[in-house]
Amino acid sequence: MLDQLQQAGFEFVGEWTLDGEGIRLDFRPEKDRSSVYIFVLDGAVVYIGKTESCLRQRLNGYRSPGPTQRTNIRVKALLITALQAHSRVQVLAISPDPIVWNELPLNTAVGLESGLIEMIKPMWNLLNKPKEASAVSR
Repeated sequence: MLDQLQQAGFEFVGEWTLDGEGIRLDFRPEKDRSSVYIFVLDGAVVYIGKTESCLRQRLNGYRSPGPTQRTNIRVKALLITALQAHSRVQVLAISPDPIVWNELPLNTAVGLESGLIEMIKPMWNLLNKPKEASAVSR
Protein backbone atom coordinates (compact mmCIF):
# COMPACT_ATOMS: atom_id res chain seq x y z
CA MET A 1 0.00 0.00 0.00
CA LEU A 2 2.79 2.43 0.90
CA ASP A 3 4.47 1.85 -2.48
CA GLN A 4 1.18 2.54 -4.26
CA LEU A 5 0.72 5.81 -2.34
CA GLN A 6 4.25 6.94 -3.14
CA GLN A 7 3.79 6.02 -6.81
CA ALA A 8 0.63 8.17 -6.76
CA GLY A 9 2.70 11.15 -5.60
CA PHE A 10 2.71 11.07 -1.80
CA GLU A 11 6.06 12.31 -0.51
CA PHE A 12 7.85 12.04 2.82
CA VAL A 13 7.47 15.41 4.61
CA GLY A 14 8.47 14.67 8.18
CA GLU A 15 8.80 12.37 11.13
CA TRP A 16 7.33 12.58 14.64
CA THR A 17 9.72 12.31 17.58
CA LEU A 18 9.42 12.59 21.35
CA ASP A 19 10.28 15.98 22.81
CA GLY A 20 10.31 15.73 26.59
CA GLU A 21 6.70 15.13 27.64
CA GLY A 22 5.40 16.04 24.19
CA ILE A 23 6.08 15.46 20.52
CA ARG A 24 7.93 17.29 17.77
CA LEU A 25 7.69 17.03 14.01
CA ASP A 26 10.87 17.31 11.99
CA PHE A 27 9.32 18.82 8.89
CA ARG A 28 10.37 19.68 5.35
CA PRO A 29 9.09 22.94 3.84
CA GLU A 30 5.81 22.68 2.01
CA LYS A 31 3.33 24.66 -0.02
CA ASP A 32 0.52 26.57 1.67
CA ARG A 33 -2.38 24.72 0.08
CA SER A 34 -4.92 21.96 0.50
CA SER A 35 -3.20 18.66 1.31
CA VAL A 36 -3.83 15.08 2.34
CA TYR A 37 -1.41 13.64 4.89
CA ILE A 38 -0.75 10.14 6.14
CA PHE A 39 0.85 8.93 9.36
CA VAL A 40 2.89 5.78 8.78
CA LEU A 41 3.66 3.69 11.89
CA ASP A 42 6.57 1.31 11.30
CA GLY A 43 5.61 1.00 7.63
CA ALA A 44 1.81 0.74 8.08
CA VAL A 45 -0.69 3.51 7.32
CA VAL A 46 -2.45 4.29 10.61
CA TYR A 47 -3.99 7.73 10.07
CA ILE A 48 -5.18 9.83 7.14
CA GLY A 49 -6.16 13.48 7.36
CA LYS A 50 -6.53 16.60 5.29
CA THR A 51 -6.04 20.31 5.58
CA GLU A 52 -7.53 22.97 3.39
CA SER A 53 -4.72 25.44 4.14
CA CYS A 54 -1.23 25.16 5.63
CA LEU A 55 -0.01 21.62 6.29
CA ARG A 56 2.57 22.77 8.84
CA GLN A 57 -0.14 24.56 10.85
CA ARG A 58 -2.48 21.56 10.70
CA LEU A 59 0.18 19.12 11.90
CA ASN A 60 1.19 21.55 14.64
CA GLY A 61 -2.36 21.08 15.97
CA TYR A 62 -1.42 17.54 16.99
CA ARG A 63 1.68 18.80 18.80
CA SER A 64 -0.22 21.31 20.93
CA PRO A 65 -3.98 20.80 20.62
CA GLY A 66 -6.50 23.17 22.10
CA PRO A 67 -8.80 21.88 24.86
CA THR A 68 -11.74 21.39 22.49
CA GLN A 69 -9.79 19.70 19.67
CA ARG A 70 -10.79 16.13 20.52
CA THR A 71 -9.28 14.51 17.43
CA ASN A 72 -5.95 16.28 17.91
CA ILE A 73 -5.86 15.29 21.60
CA ARG A 74 -6.70 11.65 20.77
CA VAL A 75 -4.16 11.36 17.96
CA LYS A 76 -1.44 13.09 20.01
CA ALA A 77 -1.91 10.45 22.73
CA LEU A 78 -1.61 7.70 20.09
CA LEU A 79 1.55 9.31 18.71
CA ILE A 80 3.13 9.56 22.17
CA THR A 81 2.28 5.93 22.95
CA ALA A 82 3.77 4.75 19.65
CA LEU A 83 6.93 6.82 20.07
CA GLN A 84 7.41 5.69 23.67
CA ALA A 85 7.29 2.11 22.32
CA HIS A 86 10.21 3.11 20.04
CA SER A 87 8.09 2.98 16.89
CA ARG A 88 8.80 5.21 13.94
CA VAL A 89 5.99 7.52 12.79
CA GLN A 90 6.58 9.20 9.45
CA VAL A 91 4.36 11.69 7.64
CA LEU A 92 3.65 11.54 3.92
CA ALA A 93 1.64 14.19 2.09
CA ILE A 94 0.32 15.23 -1.28
CA SER A 95 -1.27 18.48 -2.48
CA PRO A 96 -3.52 17.55 -5.38
CA ASP A 97 -4.66 20.31 -7.69
CA PRO A 98 -8.34 21.24 -7.46
CA ILE A 99 -10.42 20.40 -10.51
CA VAL A 100 -13.59 21.60 -12.15
CA TRP A 101 -16.45 19.13 -12.46
CA ASN A 102 -19.45 20.14 -14.57
CA GLU A 103 -18.25 23.75 -14.34
CA LEU A 104 -18.20 23.53 -10.51
CA PRO A 105 -15.11 23.67 -8.27
CA LEU A 106 -14.04 20.42 -6.66
CA ASN A 107 -11.53 20.13 -3.81
CA THR A 108 -9.69 16.94 -4.70
CA ALA A 109 -7.95 16.74 -1.29
CA VAL A 110 -11.31 16.30 0.44
CA GLY A 111 -12.35 13.51 -1.90
CA LEU A 112 -8.95 11.84 -1.78
CA GLU A 113 -8.93 11.77 2.03
CA SER A 114 -12.40 10.24 2.14
CA GLY A 115 -11.62 7.63 -0.52
CA LEU A 116 -8.34 6.59 1.10
CA ILE A 117 -9.94 6.22 4.53
CA GLU A 118 -12.66 4.05 3.01
CA MET A 119 -10.12 1.94 1.11
CA ILE A 120 -7.40 1.56 3.77
CA LYS A 121 -9.46 1.81 6.99
CA PRO A 122 -6.53 3.11 9.08
CA MET A 123 -6.76 2.08 12.71
CA TRP A 124 -6.35 5.62 14.12
CA ASN A 125 -9.18 7.09 12.01
CA LEU A 126 -12.62 6.98 13.55
CA LEU A 127 -14.38 7.51 10.21
CA ASN A 128 -15.65 4.26 8.67
CA LYS A 129 -15.71 2.58 12.07
CA PRO A 130 -19.06 0.90 12.69
CA LYS A 131 -21.20 2.87 15.10
CA GLU A 132 -22.54 0.85 18.00
CA ALA A 133 -26.28 0.54 17.94
CA SER A 134 -27.82 1.96 21.05
CA ALA A 135 -30.24 -0.35 22.76
CA VAL A 136 -33.67 1.05 23.47
CA SER A 137 -35.39 -0.55 26.45
CA ARG A 138 -39.11 -0.35 26.92
